[in-house]
Amino acid sequence: MRERNRARDFMHKLTTKIARMLVEIKNGAILEDLKGIKGRTLSKSKKLNRKLSK
Repeated sequence: MRERNRARDFMHKLTTKIARMLVEIKNGAILEDLKGIKGRTLSKSKKLNRKLSK
């Protein structure tokens, strides 16, 4: 739970910073739906599975 909170906090701060930078340079971002990507890639190595799960 604690690791999840840290990861969520980091992602929130990172995406906020990116969004502010894009506003400053008057540029946009292209978003992609990554739904289901974890299921398609978890058939690889155990080490890779752990990295993707974080």
